[in-house]
Amino acid sequence: MSLGHASVDHAWALHVAMNIQDRHRFYTGVLDALASGGRFVSYDVVASDHPSFRFPVPWAPSEALSHLRTLEETCDALERAGFTDVRTVDRTHEAGASLVRATAGSVGVPSPLSLGAVLGPRTAEMIANFAHALQVGGARVVAFLATSPLR
Repeated sequence: MSLGHASVDHAWALHVAMNIQDRHRFYTGVLDALASGGRFVSYDVVASDHPSFRFPVPWAPSEALSHLRTLEETCDALERAGFTDVRTVDRTHEAGASLVRATAGSVGVPSPLSLGAVLGPRTAEMIANFAHALQVGGARVVAFLATSPLR
């Protein structure tokens, strides 16, 4: 489904790109939907220069389904797609602290409105593996802001 050329002023992707193998197609599709000067914000997990993961993780049950790129590769992909003024904010520390808070004292039956409702019975293992990757420096959580060129 297409939103239509230059039909939106802003676009946002929350933990999406790490599941997409063809980043160029994804980013060019977002860019096409943005009006001139529009902004795209993406908040995603990226691989470090020395990725270290145990699977499953919240976005992929196995390495074969995980499509992480480094921060630099992601910035390059955004720029190759045509975005300008690509900026980043590393949120790894905040994400790690949030995982600790979210899982502290989480014994017993999870709330029906928890992340477990989406991720299923291996949620605790997925979160623990993700937290481990953040702790050992195998992954980072980064916000990307990119601008559609003036047309």
